[in-house]
Amino acid sequence: MQPDPVRIATEGALWGAVIEHGLLLDAVVLSDDAGQFRVGKHALRWVHAERLVNGLDTFNAAQRKAVDWVRRLIWWFYADLKLYAEALTAERKAQLRRRFDRVFDRRTRFAPLDRLLRRLHARKSELLTVLDRPEVPLHTNGSERDIRCQVTRRKLSGGTVSDRGRDCQVSVSSG
Repeated sequence: MQPDPVRIATEGALWGAVIEHGLLLDAVVLSDDAGQFRVGKHALRWVHAERLVNGLDTFNAAQRKAVDWVRRLIWWFYADLKLYAEALTAERKAQLRRRFDRVFDRRTRFAPLDRLLRRLHARKSELLTVLDRPEVPLHTNGSERDIRCQVTRRKLSGGTVSDRGRDCQVSVSSG
């Protein structure tokens, strides 16, 4: 499916207007790497990183062991990021940055996992936003909970077929 150029231009214009008017200048957009959310200061949620690793197809015991080990390292690192957000120190911040490199700059001899780790390492600043902005959550659970009713209604109704149907659905849920 091709992206709608009118929608892309409209969303770009809206974001440009927000910035031009000095709104949301300090906002951080947290996502699971959907391209439309890569605007302004962007942060990646950690579950996304682990899900990508977990989703790799493995074909032998060595590959499964490598994936399991990396997943454990990711969850261990995530737990320590949560602890850091509760008790900030410059020393701990530096330690976590170095540790991120050790986790995501490793070679496992399983090529798909190694490529994925390099790709995640390249997104270091987005995955470590919490080190500079501890108020930014490491997950999107809150926002997903906020829209759950709307998503359930859309799925039960089979979605909308037309722009008018979508507009009606939006006006019902916001009214």
